[in-house]
Amino acid sequence: MKIGGVRFQKLLRFLRWPARSKQVGNHADSKLPSRLIGQLELISVTELSSHSPHGWAGLAAGVEPVTRTTGSFSGPLLNGVVTRTVVKGTYNAGERCIEVVVQAEMLTHDGAKIYKIDRGTWRGAEGAIESLISGQSVAVCRFYFIGVPSYNVSDPRYAWLEEGKYLSHGAVEGDKIKISEYRLQNPHDLAELITRVSAIRGGPGAANRL
Repeated sequence: MKIGGVRFQKLLRFLRWPARSKQVGNHADSKLPSRLIGQLELISVTELSSHSPHGWAGLAAGVEPVTRTTGSFSGPLLNGVVTRTVVKGTYNAGERCIEVVVQAEMLTHDGAKIYKIDRGTWRGAEGAIESLISGQSVAVCRFYFIGVPSYNVSDPRYAWLEEGKYLSHGAVEGDKIKISEYRLQNPHDLAELITRVSAIRGGPGAANRL
């Protein structure tokens, strides 16, 4: 995903990933080294249409779920289409973030159905989330998503999805929301990793909760 600025460079250094050139962009891919804290491994990047200004306000208000019927995911371990996504959200005034639960139905390129739930938050720099949900234009480098996905699948080829621990990290790029999903080889590192990544990205109360 393409997330610019000094904070993203710090995040890359923390995860021991090399920053790519400006011409190519900072897009996660399968060539990233595996010597990471907790053995963090990219499994796929999901692309969905972004919310409109009105859509962000509605999501934060929790008025009704946001439903999408198209999307895609691709990466070293998972490739296919997202057939349905339902996003439920609410604004947490104390933490100044949008808490969301994302339920997705996915179909892999080889015909397996996967169900995913991603629980997380949209966070940002000072005032970014408030500006976003009020319909103002906000630079994409000023807000981001951190979540914890879980999977349910009946196809034995993808049974490994139910056994792992995962971290998702996302942002808006153009008219798309791009969510990169990573598997931790050592699940005990998940809580610490979330805290440190959130602290690096910043925002009110970033290190306290998802």
